[in-house]
Amino acid sequence: RGAEEATARWAVNVRSDEPETLVFLAMILAERRDYDAAEGCCELALRLDPDLPEARATLGWALALNRRAAAGEKECREAIRLY
Repeated sequence: RGAEEATARWAVNVRSDEPETLVFLAMILAERRDYDAAEGCCELALRLDPDLPEARATLGWALALNRRAAAGEKECREAIRLY
């Protein structure tokens, strides 16, 4: 784990009610190829704010990289619609 991930995990622990913090952690996890964990963070963020386009876009990215292209495309299209 790098410093970015440790900082993001700390922020999630402090502010678990902020979906943007979960999306930030999801981006870091996806960059580290931990797509399942990234998806989980995005899903938690979307429970807090179902209309957060950044969560939808990041989830779409993680799904596509995790060999679930159709589901990823659906989330990305929803992100575009929400923007």
